[in-house]
Amino acid sequence: MQDGIQITCSVTEHVSLAYHENAVPVIREVVVENTSEQELSEVRVRIESRPAVVQPLTLRIDRIPAGSNHHIELPDVRLDAALLAGFTEASRLELSVIVEDAAGERARHLEELRVLPPSHWGGGRSAPELLAAFVRPNDPAVDVVLRDAATKLGEAGRETGLNGYTTAKKSRAWELAEAIWAAIADRRIAYVLPPASFERAGQKVRGPSDVLERKVGTCLDLSLLYAACLEQAGLNPVLVLTVGHAFVGVWLQDDDFASATVDDMQLLRKRRDLQDLVFVETTLLTPDPPATFKVATTQGSVQVEDEAPATLEIAIDVRRCRRRGIRPMDLGDGKPTGIAPAPTQPINQTIGAPPPFDEETQAPVDEAPETPVGRVERWKRKLLDLTLRNKLLNFKPGKGSVSLECASPGALEDGLAAGTEYRLKPLSDVLTGSDERSADLYARRHHDDGRRSYLEAALARKEIYTTSTESDLDRRLLDLYRLARNGFEEGGANILFLAVGFLSWTKKEGEAAYRAPLLLVPVTLKRSSVRAGFKLALHDDEVRINPTLLEMLREDFKLRMPELEGDLPRDGSGYDVDGIFRIVRQHVKELRGWEVVPDVVLSAFSFTKYLMWKDLVDRAEVLKRNPVVRHLIDTPKHSYGDGTPFPEPARLDREHPPETVFAPLSADSSQLSAVLAAAAGKDFVLFGPPGTGKSQTIGNMIAQCLAQGRTVLFVSQKTAALEVVQRRLQEIGLGDYCLEVHSTKAQKSAVLGQLRRAWHERSTPSQGTWDAATSELASLREELNALVNALHRRRENGLSAYEAFGRVIAAGGGEPPLVLTWPDHLAHNETTLANLRAACRELRPVLASVGSLVDHPLQGVEATQWSPVWRDDMGAAIRAVEQTLNALRVSGQAFAEAIGLPSLLATYAGTRGLVVLGNYLVRSEARCGAAFLADGAGDLRRAVAARERFQTTKAQLLGRLTGRYGPGILDQNLSALLAEWVAAQGSNFLVKGGKLKKVAAQVQPYAEGPLPPDLGPDLTGLIEVAKHVKAGCLEELILARLGLPWSNPDCPASEFTSAITWAEKVEQLLDILGPLSLGIDGLRDHLVQLVERQGRALADGGRIAQSYAAFAQDRARANEAMKALGVLAGRPDPEEPLAAEADWIERSCTIARRLSSGLSRAQGWCAWQAAAQSALKTGLAPLIDALEDGRVVPDRAEIAFETAYARWWIDRVVSDDPVLRRFLPARHEDAIQRFRAADARVTELSKQVVRSRLGGGIPGVTAFGADPEWGTLSHELTKKTAHMPLRKLFGKMPTALTKLTPCVMMSPLSIAQYLPPDKEPFDVVIFDEASQISPWDAIGALARAKQVVIVGDPEQLPPTNVGDRGVDDIEDGSDVTDQESILDECLAANIPRRNLDWHYRSRHESLIAFSNSRYYGGRLVTFPSPVTDDRAVRLTLVPDGVYERGSGRVNRPEARAVVADIVRRLRDPSFAEERRSLGVVTFNGEQQRLIENLLDEQRRSYPELEPFFDRDRWHEPVFVKNLENVQGDERDAIIFSVAVGPDQTGRPVSTVSSLNKDGGHRRLNVAITRARRELVVFASMRPEQIDLGRTRARGVRDFKHFLEFAERGARALAEAFAPTGGDVESPFEAAVMAGLEARGWTVHTQIGVSGFRIDLGIVHPDAPGRYLAGVECDGATYHSSATARDRDRLREHVLTDLGWRIRRVWSTEWWMDAEGALAKLDQRLIDDLEADRAKAAAAAEAASADVAAEPEAVEHEHDEPAGEPEVTPPVDTVPSEPANDPEPVTDPIPQRLYADQALPVTPPAPKPEVYDDVRAYRIADLNDLGRSVEPGRFYDASYRQALSAMVDHVLAVEGPIYEELLIKRIARAHDIQRVGPLVREAIADRIDVSVARTEDDGRPVLWPRGEEPRASYPHRPASAAIRSHTDTPMPELVGIAMTLPSNASEAERARMIGQRLGLSRIEASARARFERASELARQAAVA
Repeated sequence: MQDGIQITCSVTEHVSLAYHENAVPVIREVVVENTSEQELSEVRVRIESRPAVVQPLTLRIDRIPAGSNHHIELPDVRLDAALLAGFTEASRLELSVIVEDAAGERARHLEELRVLPPSHWGGGRSAPELLAAFVRPNDPAVDVVLRDAATKLGEAGRETGLNGYTTAKKSRAWELAEAIWAAIADRRIAYVLPPASFERAGQKVRGPSDVLERKVGTCLDLSLLYAACLEQAGLNPVLVLTVGHAFVGVWLQDDDFASATVDDMQLLRKRRDLQDLVFVETTLLTPDPPATFKVATTQGSVQVEDEAPATLEIAIDVRRCRRRGIRPMDLGDGKPTGIAPAPTQPINQTIGAPPPFDEETQAPVDEAPETPVGRVERWKRKLLDLTLRNKLLNFKPGKGSVSLECASPGALEDGLAAGTEYRLKPLSDVLTGSDERSADLYARRHHDDGRRSYLEAALARKEIYTTSTESDLDRRLLDLYRLARNGFEEGGANILFLAVGFLSWTKKEGEAAYRAPLLLVPVTLKRSSVRAGFKLALHDDEVRINPTLLEMLREDFKLRMPELEGDLPRDGSGYDVDGIFRIVRQHVKELRGWEVVPDVVLSAFSFTKYLMWKDLVDRAEVLKRNPVVRHLIDTPKHSYGDGTPFPEPARLDREHPPETVFAPLSADSSQLSAVLAAAAGKDFVLFGPPGTGKSQTIGNMIAQCLAQGRTVLFVSQKTAALEVVQRRLQEIGLGDYCLEVHSTKAQKSAVLGQLRRAWHERSTPSQGTWDAATSELASLREELNALVNALHRRRENGLSAYEAFGRVIAAGGGEPPLVLTWPDHLAHNETTLANLRAACRELRPVLASVGSLVDHPLQGVEATQWSPVWRDDMGAAIRAVEQTLNALRVSGQAFAEAIGLPSLLATYAGTRGLVVLGNYLVRSEARCGAAFLADGAGDLRRAVAARERFQTTKAQLLGRLTGRYGPGILDQNLSALLAEWVAAQGSNFLVKGGKLKKVAAQVQPYAEGPLPPDLGPDLTGLIEVAKHVKAGCLEELILARLGLPWSNPDCPASEFTSAITWAEKVEQLLDILGPLSLGIDGLRDHLVQLVERQGRALADGGRIAQSYAAFAQDRARANEAMKALGVLAGRPDPEEPLAAEADWIERSCTIARRLSSGLSRAQGWCAWQAAAQSALKTGLAPLIDALEDGRVVPDRAEIAFETAYARWWIDRVVSDDPVLRRFLPARHEDAIQRFRAADARVTELSKQVVRSRLGGGIPGVTAFGADPEWGTLSHELTKKTAHMPLRKLFGKMPTALTKLTPCVMMSPLSIAQYLPPDKEPFDVVIFDEASQISPWDAIGALARAKQVVIVGDPEQLPPTNVGDRGVDDIEDGSDVTDQESILDECLAANIPRRNLDWHYRSRHESLIAFSNSRYYGGRLVTFPSPVTDDRAVRLTLVPDGVYERGSGRVNRPEARAVVADIVRRLRDPSFAEERRSLGVVTFNGEQQRLIENLLDEQRRSYPELEPFFDRDRWHEPVFVKNLENVQGDERDAIIFSVAVGPDQTGRPVSTVSSLNKDGGHRRLNVAITRARRELVVFASMRPEQIDLGRTRARGVRDFKHFLEFAERGARALAEAFAPTGGDVESPFEAAVMAGLEARGWTVHTQIGVSGFRIDLGIVHPDAPGRYLAGVECDGATYHSSATARDRDRLREHVLTDLGWRIRRVWSTEWWMDAEGALAKLDQRLIDDLEADRAKAAAAAEAASADVAAEPEAVEHEHDEPAGEPEVTPPVDTVPSEPANDPEPVTDPIPQRLYADQALPVTPPAPKPEVYDDVRAYRIADLNDLGRSVEPGRFYDASYRQALSAMVDHVLAVEGPIYEELLIKRIARAHDIQRVGPLVREAIADRIDVSVARTEDDGRPVLWPRGEEPRASYPHRPASAAIRSHTDTPMPELVGIAMTLPSNASEAERARMIGQRLGLSRIEASARARFERASELARQAAVA
């Protein structure tokens, strides 16, 4: 082990070319065990070798949880064929397995193998079947031998063709084998010794050519040569290897073993005894002369006897190996042989006549063509067996029969018919010659057959003598009794018959005669108890003439006996036996060698197949009436069905309202969907894995169909399966409507009794409040589904409300670092959210490559496209910025200082303002503008405004003039001129013109254009202008300060605009620049003064103007450089400066340098900018800001988004969803409670509704009128005897039968036996356990209905031939023949399938975990038990167990251990109190019979056990069954006896009964899934002792892993299932868990190992081994339920039944008020804990009261019995008599391993008399150690440390203590009630040598560790119920005596000691002991 990692490998011992060519795995399994506390992830397993024979292989594993294993089965390891072919000698190979993870190599494992040359066989220890590869029929030498053999056949007058089995004659196969033998014998081959132990270690193999050329060979070489010749001749050889030897077997018929390898000698013997196989001792080819073939076969036969000199190592069936792909080796030596055919000489060995064989023509059952007609014919042939193998035609007495000495068979039959029960007696010696009397002499003297008279008298006494001895009779009767019982259970038919009379017949005259029974009288063996003898009684079935015999006579001899084909002749008391004999004798009188023999034999006979064949023949025309049968016959390869969908579990609530469903039994969604599919008329296959409620589903299916008015035929071959369904129907009140015609219920009296109840006791209840109840249920169901839909429905964006709740809850409270928002949540669809997530997801890898955003050197660069050119351009731009900014700093500083404002250059705003300011300062209007800037009062502006008004008015007046005039005119006397003009106008015509001209002449000098003709208006206007000018503008005085030209009144006011604008602009600059320099006012004054004083410097060409020009130019260049950089950087505003704050130029240069330094990282930064901009477009700007600001770290960007998005989205969803908005936990929980009540009410009402619908159309018992059907039934019900046969009765009342009992329950046999051929078909037939019914058995029953439902499990037992076999056959499974089933047939024919998924049987999940993992792909929904360590499956090792190979096939120590455990369990009072049940499963029939026999002995010894075996007195009697017949049974506890294990030689196990066969895993699956509460595996081997190298059978491999599972628990399944404790499924669950842990609770997550898990398990604070409660959140598990019933009723009901408390937590409530929800949950858990504690206290108080009420203890004499056997393994013997305890012993309460619904039990607290300063005695509680007591591991080496700790604890608490008491204490804690030597030794070995010991009258006393022994020890008082005085050590008695008065007498002191111990009467032995204590006390006082 390295770093907590351990590697184990299961590898072959060697590799060779044969491994490569035959694909034999080199590595069978690699197990990586992670014992560390850390999970391994991304694991690599490398496999390599030196030399490189193995091609390197790397396997990848995602994860290996801490503390678990990962299995890699059959890794695909490839071999290098070329390299292997080159080896010439065996070499060493190092195979390495290396485990690595991201950190490197974690562990390494090295295996050493051998590399063998191609011609070397590696032996039987690993892949023994590869020996078949060395059988090389294609070797040229083989053809030579076969030519010789053909020659010899011809010379002997036999057919020369080597035609194998084509003649189907065993004699021909013998001839071929003999001819080949003779041909090889002619070669005179010499024998050489093989290497030692070659059968295990292997040897180099000589090929056929080598052997024949060199004429030498070992036994293996000769066997391979002979086998090769046999195979080439078409025969099937078997290679048999025993210790140190090899020989050959050859099949005489076309057959083989069920597996490629056999390691059971008995199986070889059985096939030899059947003349199927002969064995040939090949070394007898080598003597001179060679032995004959007959001698060789005789010697070969001896080799397989039990007493054979060598035990069997392995037998290899060559044909079976070929079928498994093992081909002959091509060793490249196939050159033409130089071997010539042996010269034809007179045959040294004559080929004699073959021995006589029971030759019989085998019906070619599988040779029918694959056509519709061929299929039907094949089914018929499978059913009809007219061969001599059928004991109905060829009966041979054996151990499975009892021959009766019956003088009058007719009288016996009459007595049985009259109800007489006969006692069977062993062989009587009266007049048999053994009693010294002569029967002949007696007859001569008395003229009477004395023996016959004696037998007749015995018959009259109700006794029948047999031909068996007493012990033999008992054994045979017991076997027949069990066989008949099994026949009832497995096939539903009686198979025990009294064969009365035999027909002795021959096939040909002169041949041996065969005996066929004639009359078959059904009987039963009865016994009142196991101690009582058997009685023979008539079984209430029909007496039959042998039907198979009649058919054989018709077919083969064309002989019909019509008198016996109908009703048999009867006499007054029964059947006319003598008359029947006469009829048969009459028909065979002419046949030589045929006669009727009046023998009577009790045996098992089965003619079920014949009856089904007859039914098939009689109904051949109507078979195809059923569509499934028609499909199976005509179109089995086509699809089936009409295409309409099946009811799906998830749609049931929507599509099937409650009023249409009639399911009186609780049903989950998978069950209900199957029920509704059947109700809809669907044909389908229903997969029902173990414990999934098949019977419950069938019960509901029947109820639903009956409610619809349909008739149902229920078919089950097994009695157990049918009875379970019948019980279900009885529970719901439908039992009287279902007629059971199966097994014992097929008796006429039973059937008539059922019909009587169905008719006479019929009641028709009303439908009650069905409509109202279903309406309420529908409403509540819709309400509950609405919440689940609201929580888990995928909304527009693909999110569910539950997911959003979880994310918000996980984020916790407080201020969120990120807030997102969008306008409308409904506008977000899945694409929207996907885009948002994609944008976030794109950020993750980019952020990873960029690193921190906050201090990234390229912060501020927003370019998205990176390229090398861009990078170079950016570098140039950065350099340009630096250069221009440096220049700007110089010129700017010079200009700023020149104008007296040096501080402005510090900021970008100041610099920009400085540029603008300089621009204004150097303008020409600056001087005037400065005046306006200084004009704070605004006088100048008002003056300019006045001038503007003045000038405007003047302009307006001038504008009215017609002409244009110069300003000088205003100085003229305009009034005089006007007067003159007016006067001139008034003059006469002559002077007028002159006067006007005169005035005009005066005006003309001032005119600036032509004068108007009429000067009057202009003069008037001018006068007004003159007046306006004269009035003037008073504000001109203010403007005068400005000087010229602005002081000139004629200067246009507009001339001031530029100055005023200048002042305004500069004023605006003052607001910006003032705070940056001198303040606004200070700056204003400074500028005014600057302009006024530095006018020349500011003027163009002036000093300041030049400085400004340089500054402005540098500023422009810097701006251009920064803009170019901004453009390249992708900034939104390229002109924005790099820095704007103080010292901006330096800062900008710094930024430039930073950008320059980050250009090497620009590619990632540009990628980030691209991702960020993409995110910005989707509305994620807050996220980008948070990332860049550092509020969200990069690796949590997605989480931050999900949380913020969920917070935004869920607020709006809840607001928009009325269901979520109105959710209140209390209201919803109330709705759940009301739904549960409504569902239960509807379920209960459905019982009434179904019965009410069945009540119509049934006449009263006296009101049926003239209806012949009801009349017939009424007449039969009134009869006492001589009832009509059932078939006839059913034929006479077909309509009445289906009305009275619309459901009929039958087996395939009873259908063929009792249903008339012309009966109207049922509406539906339901097949249960269909995997065990073959198609030919089922087809007749299928055709009896219109619709078919096939229920079964393809992973369970297939049909076998077990049911057709008797006691004479060994049911060990190794020779059981699997057959195809109707289930397989339907699946292959594409019949639709449905599944049952919920597993209910197992009270502990571990009971089904293995099968769920291995066989059902984890599909089953299983429920955990409320324990923290589920070990309901455990392995109990029997260390001294030995498997007896050969004829025994038993493991006696293991059987005794099993029986001892059974007796212990049954005698435990709690077994009866808790109404438990128990079953035993064995791997073979022999172990079963051994356990039954041992158990019978115990039942005779313990009569109180008898009720547990009686079906009438116990609800589920104890059964003992084997793999082949246990399917369908279940019990609370199952004890599994493996039996197989190492034999006396310690040989490893490779063959495990029938598990070696194909499909063997199905048997294992059945066996390990029978238990409800506990499965205990008794085995004599550990998993590692199973040698997978000798078998590739899946069943054996699975069995090994199952033993690992049983030994180590659920961790052995880690490769398939994560154990309890997986991660939580949602953030919500994580928050609940964190909250509970914060409150102090211990929380486990994901309790369970299947698809269903309890979200959180709260460990009980007072009992860490179990859970206080389970917490279920409304998450994925809650939502995954298909229906409201699954979710809110069934699941919690199942868990509660298992002992869970379930507490619900609602995500909506937690989201709204997490603290309140947590407080409420916490309080519920506190209440649960207080309730538990109160109950425990009450129980303890009651127990204490019981103890206190006990009468005063009286001491009893007793001696500890010695040498009593143990009841836990290993067990030497089983007690033959009850071993009663001499006195009652109060044991500590045993620790509960599993918490079902039992409350914690506290041991009664003792109330001893307490003395001052005295410590009371108390019994050590092993639970204080904090570890589990595991009885199943008592003998495990790994458990010794735990035993040591227990010993130390008992010593510390109870020492000093007698050693025997300590041993008993620990033994009983492990459920060991009797302490035997091995138990005593196991515990005593754990007592440390440092513990002090003293002796007390021969009883060792042990002292606490570290304490020295002393004579006196303070007495520790205790009640007698806690410790008796006999268990009080002498030092404590001395301690009592030390406190007594010294002057009292010894007798008085002894009495006082007794009183102190609570004794009212003291026996003599106790008195002597007390006096001894008193004496020792006196001695101590003196000393």
